[in-house]
Amino acid sequence: MFFTVMLSKSVALLDGVLAFALLISLQFLITWLSVRSKAVSQMVKAEPMLLVHRGEVLQRALKRERVVEAELLAAAREHGIMSLSEVEAIVLETDGSFSVIRRSPSSEGS
Repeated sequence: MFFTVMLSKSVALLDGVLAFALLISLQFLITWLSVRSKAVSQMVKAEPMLLVHRGEVLQRALKRERVVEAELLAAAREHGIMSLSEVEAIVLETDGSFSVIRRSPSSEGS
């Protein structure tokens, strides 16, 4: 962003610096508040979300996290799994990545 402001003739340098300072200040303020307030912390910090359990896609969790089934299948394929029925769990982590846990052979029948 800062380099765009420096290279653009349509935005004054002072405006760009002020916008950059505002963004840094807001980020610092939110971080400071989230450390001191449990309510703010819960608003701004994510929790891991279970999306698939024992091969069953949890549709409500997919909607809430705005994930499509194709993304789950891609995550499973990355782990060498061709079908969601082979999955014990897929978890959407707080950093946006998927953790895929393969179903153990003994748990398939139970």
